[in-house]
Amino acid sequence: MAALGGRTVVVLHLKPYRTDSGYRFAVGDSMGRVEPYPAHLSRNNDGTLARADSLYSSQRYREAAAVLEGAYRDEPTNPFVLNAYARTLFWIDDRRDQSFDLYRRLIALLDQGRDTNDSVVLVDLWFHEAYWKIASLYLDRGEYKTAAFEITRFLSAPGPRDGPVLNQAIDYLVEAYAHLDNDEQVRLWAKRALSLNARDAQVLSFLYQMGSRATSRLPTDVLACRPAADTLPPVGAYSFFRQGATVRCVAPRGDDDETVAPCLRVGEVYVGERRDEVEGALGAPQRSFSQRNGTVAYMYLVFFDGSQRGAYYVIEYESAEGSEVVRSLQLTRDRPPLPLDFSCVLLGDPAERFTRQVGPPVSIAPFEDASIGVKGQQWTYGPLPFSAEIVDNRVYSIRVWRPDALPPKRRRLKFAEPS
Repeated sequence: MAALGGRTVVVLHLKPYRTDSGYRFAVGDSMGRVEPYPAHLSRNNDGTLARADSLYSSQRYREAAAVLEGAYRDEPTNPFVLNAYARTLFWIDDRRDQSFDLYRRLIALLDQGRDTNDSVVLVDLWFHEAYWKIASLYLDRGEYKTAAFEITRFLSAPGPRDGPVLNQAIDYLVEAYAHLDNDEQVRLWAKRALSLNARDAQVLSFLYQMGSRATSRLPTDVLACRPAADTLPPVGAYSFFRQGATVRCVAPRGDDDETVAPCLRVGEVYVGERRDEVEGALGAPQRSFSQRNGTVAYMYLVFFDGSQRGAYYVIEYESAEGSEVVRSLQLTRDRPPLPLDFSCVLLGDPAERFTRQVGPPVSIAPFEDASIGVKGQQWTYGPLPFSAEIVDNRVYSIRVWRPDALPPKRRRLKFAEPS
């Protein structure tokens, strides 16, 4: 998580399920549970905190604040009192400055004497909400770097989070990085936000403001497309590349198995990828439907905005090595504001761009989707396991699949390994 600058995250008040130091948790594993609060949160004000919490739950924030004023005067360094008062004032427009001051005191108190420094950052699960609340207040003040740090601190902690809160926290992080002109982090977190809510208007607005930068990659990204000679198409790892009459699959050492398999990807989803990994990146499917061949396909919405622009994956799975893995995948419709390419070609590119990359199609057939009034051509490439749909001379859909000559296999391409 970039904003933490490589620091080690130390989590407080987590009761781990495992205590053996050699155990390695997998992504999505539950690490433990939050320790219960102490029996008494305050020296003199347990009853006051309980009354204020009841008023807060009823959204009677001014009344709750009035109840807490005396408790704060009595115990200005009690973190439970500070947190209750700060979160209440957060919802009162004319007292948000005071909320900000209280949250700063609370977080300084939590960090005090516990070594939050250049190598360690602490996350106290008893006060987890405080990190994203103060991040929101830093955003209001235009302090984007600090906002990104505090949101990332919130997101770095283990455990389930309420869906809307998680979505809002990631939206805040996208906003902070957009103001910091950090395109790489905007793309990274926007992709995560859209996997939670493909209709996220706030995130889409930041991506649209980026223009072509939203669909680009850093030159150091292994999937970045690099210019070749004038007569040749761009070269990208895990991409098909035409040289004369030959179409080659370009893959890095370790993944290059002398087959087309490493290049059967669209965006960062690929043939042979395990279903749980796909859905960790794309979110849950929006719908499923039966295919003519008796299989079931799943639709994953990538984005959809208020102007009827959108894109979606359709993915079929098969069994391999005890897991469900991708058998075929197709990305269709409008260009997403993310770098979801097939062999350096994006949805919406001119048809000529597709032929420049992989050559002319072996066969062309008409296609029509009467449900949305779309007509065009389907391009297929003989034995090569990819095809495209072309509408109005632009790439409308791209599909890849496992050819019969390759046995089903669970794959883990290196670009998808956590860094």
